[in-house]
Amino acid sequence: MICDPLLIVNIMGGENINLLLKQNLFSLENLIEINKGNMLLYLEKCFEIANKHVVSCEVKVKKEIFINFA
Repeated sequence: MICDPLLIVNIMGGENINLLLKQNLFSLENLIEINKGNMLLYLEKCFEIANKHVVSCEVKVKKEIFINFA
């Protein structure tokens, strides 16, 4: 679970919101970027940013503390 769903939208940028809407919903531009090999680099960068947030998010830490004491 992520503390703020809009965080992912901000990380992904406005031009690739379609990737968040459905598992296999690609624009023509997405397919071109996949063919060029750029999409993988883009998604790796997005994942790295999101993963850093999830690891350090205080909301997650507070939730884990609550679960551990429950």
